[in-house]
Amino acid sequence: MQFYENEYYHLYNRTNNDEALFRSRENYSYFLKKYRYFLDDLFDTIAYCLMPTHFHFLVRVKERSKTDVQHHQEKDVQHHQEKDVQHHQEKDVQIRKKMSNIIRKKMSNIIRKKMSNIW
Repeated sequence: MQFYENEYYHLYNRTNNDEALFRSRENYSYFLKKYRYFLDDLFDTIAYCLMPTHFHFLVRVKERSKTDVQHHQEKDVQHHQEKDVQHHQEKDVQIRKKMSNIIRKKMSNIIRKKMSNIW
């Protein structure tokens, strides 16, 4: 969709099958925090309404210079890179825990066998 500077838009979205989008107060706060982080430099927010299964925003597109657009794109790329690094770190921790459990079980079995041979 093409957005034009100084024009007004009604932005909205709804979940599938009336599934809850916002399940707690924290969900609403988190959503607004991310909205501000990614879109405050693009839109003037005139009004909004957040409901459990959907949301509405009335916005006006801000005038932008090329450096603003570039800054927003860099911010978006940085956010995705940070999420990617975090995801890989979490996976590494999961793999290490699994490996540690496997080694612990193997060692326990070896020790049990050796002890049974002694007794």
